[in-house]
Amino acid sequence: MTQGMSANDPSELREPLTVEGARRLIAEKHQVVVGDNDPILMAVTLHRAFMLDVEVMLKRLNAQMAADVAGTLAKLQEEAAAASQQLRDDLIKGASQSVIAGVAEQATRFGQFKQLVRSHLIALSCFTAANWLAVVAFFFILK
Repeated sequence: MTQGMSANDPSELREPLTVEGARRLIAEKHQVVVGDNDPILMAVTLHRAFMLDVEVMLKRLNAQMAADVAGTLAKLQEEAAAASQQLRDDLIKGASQSVIAGVAEQATRFGQFKQLVRSHLIALSCFTAANWLAVVAFFFILK
């Protein structure tokens, strides 16, 4: 892409205008040759210096913004890690409490089952004893 050819098309990226580019552009558009001490070329020189200053400031701003974004991302990453760790701890604590509650409930149910078996065993023992007494009584009656 030649310098100055797309000066009217802002959508195209081109190199900044130099003094030689300004001289060539003026010669092409207006058929006028300007010397080194021409005020227009001096304005181009100043403009280019200002634009370089703006570029330096933009680079500094970009570097500062990149550092700020990196710092913010690092903080967010730390906060997310802490939040996920807390969530994990809460989930583990909740799960372990649920398991402990389940075991306690099973222990209670087993205690109730054990009591029921014991009462059935006592009743069965009483019935067995009564049966043997009946057998012994029948034996003595038949004798």
